[in-house]
Amino acid sequence: MMLLDLSSNGLTGTIPASLGSMMYLEVLNLGRNDLTGAISDAFTGLRRISALDLSHNHLTGMSFLEDFDVSNNLTGEIPRSVCHLCGATQLA
Repeated sequence: MMLLDLSSNGLTGTIPASLGSMMYLEVLNLGRNDLTGAISDAFTGLRRISALDLSHNHLTGMSFLEDFDVSNNLTGEIPRSVCHLCGATQLA
């Protein structure tokens, strides 16, 4: 599977670690759910991921991505870890 769109499904809890085993996944949309927890821990096995939408959740942490959308998810100051998004071409 190369694309998985689970947006607006009312998902709750943390991002399942099993998503990290989807080694061919390139696009993942988990936006507009009620997910919590750390972003980076769940995606360590996603070597081909290039687009990830986690908008409108309650997540923490960052990840190395080309397209990183956390719109309406961050509060306060922009985290210093944004400076480490070496492959990012778009931040939203």
